[in-house]
Amino acid sequence: MSEKVVVWGNQTTMNMENVLQLNIQASPYFKGLFEYKTYHEVLQEIYTEVRSVDPWILGAAKTPSTAFCLLFKLFTLRLTVKQLQGMLDSTRSVYARALGFLYLRYSTTPKDLWEWFEPYLDDEQMIQPRGPTSKAVPFGRFILQLLTELKYYETILPRIPVPIAREIEKNIKERKDQASAALKGGSGRDSSEREYDRDRSDRDRDRSSRADDRADDRQRSSRTDERRDKPRDRDERRSRSTSRERRRDRDDKRDRDRDADRSRDRDREKERDKERDREREKDRDRDRDREREKDRERERDRERERDKEREREREREREKERQRDKDRERDKERPRDKDRRDAERETPAKRRSRSPSPPRETKKATVSSSSEPSLPTTAAEKDYIRKLYTSSSGGSGPSTSKDSSSEETIILGARRR
Repeated sequence: MSEKVVVWGNQTTMNMENVLQLNIQASPYFKGLFEYKTYHEVLQEIYTEVRSVDPWILGAAKTPSTAFCLLFKLFTLRLTVKQLQGMLDSTRSVYARALGFLYLRYSTTPKDLWEWFEPYLDDEQMIQPRGPTSKAVPFGRFILQLLTELKYYETILPRIPVPIAREIEKNIKERKDQASAALKGGSGRDSSEREYDRDRSDRDRDRSSRADDRADDRQRSSRTDERRDKPRDRDERRSRSTSRERRRDRDDKRDRDRDADRSRDRDREKERDKERDREREKDRDRDRDREREKDRERERDRERERDKEREREREREREKERQRDKDRERDKERPRDKDRRDAERETPAKRRSRSPSPPRETKKATVSSSSEPSLPTTAAEKDYIRKLYTSSSGGSGPSTSKDSSSEETIILGARRR
């Protein structure tokens, strides 16, 4: 089984920018990639679907591109060295090669980046990173930008530790110097090439003659050479030992630097994790505070509603009480109104008949005590009195409704009605 590519940094986010990684995981296209279980299925999807290596879809706000969704899918599969090398050397799609180098830039250890990238820095294959309408650049220049720059279009690449970044810059400068020296040295080669060919035969003849001379002299000088070579061998052994010590020291120093870088990276990662935990805790506290404030506000609203309901209930009670007072007042007024109407309907005669009459004895006393009535004097009065006597004595004439006290008064001759 092939060795897995070493994953550096965050083991779940691929060291991607937080916004980009969250949008990829929420993308419907990425969720649809769940059915792809093997490297070859994902690679075939790259061959058929990827036409750019931009992190976002142009014109769509915060929508991750197909290329980066597939890149994160590859990260979930944990590529082997052989699989990744196959992507880097792919002849079917330059975008598959670009995704291979993006996989390295995001996930592998920074100290191994130069070893992966350096053989491809002179690659002249053209690539259009942002699609068919963008400017084409040599593939070597594209991956050099991945290696040396922190910003990649609208996202941020993982930060390379400073000592490793300086070493990469130094290696790039040395490559440039070597290329410049090669260009300068190649300019005079054509002019001296013929002279070199002419001298070649002479050098061959001289070499054969010198070989014969050395064969003769070898036996004579073997002992002398042995004596002379012994201290030289000691010097060479000492020199090689010193070189090995120096290389060992450099390797030890490099290992110490790497260990220190790893330790600093771990410390920074722990600090970032703590900071993220603190931020999440603050967010949770703010959420709890907002929820509590909403609960208090809802409780205040309910209390206000209860107060309004109580006030409405009191107002209804007051209205009922006013209505009862009005009803009682109407009940009191009814007998009075009835008596008043009855009194208004009565005729004056009825009122007089209903008025209490004084006792007959009192009237007689009053008559007796009054002055003596005057006697009828005219013929009319006498005729009137005669008719009254005739009707009262009886007989057949109509009866009257007047009481005896009135009749007695009339008999006595008083004109009282």
